[in-house]
Amino acid sequence: MKIDTVIFDIGGVLVGLGRIRFFRRFGFEEETCQAVMRATVLSPHWKEFDRGVLSDEEVIDRFVQDAPQLESEIRTCMENIHGIVYPLESSIPWIEEVKAAGLRTLYRSTYS
Repeated sequence: MKIDTVIFDIGGVLVGLGRIRFFRRFGFEEETCQAVMRATVLSPHWKEFDRGVLSDEEVIDRFVQDAPQLESEIRTCMENIHGIVYPLESSIPWIEEVKAAGLRTLYRSTYS
């Protein structure tokens, strides 16, 4: 059997999830960064959001409901959530090598 396709996972292989780096970029104090992280990406609601069960608005509402004192910070972060993942530059040569070998290159993800 000849291998003709390589499937890469996105999370942890093609992109990193820079949670604390992401929250720090907003200039929050360290304690606030940790609190917002707990209220969002470490919340059980995040898992449901990641699965695609909750819409953006639904998950934000749940985060705010659980941590109303952080509403402003939560909304700011969630409006700019695109910056939470970043490409893993070390993966690029790997993908290029696979493609140069004539193999199909696909990816898989559990991101919703």
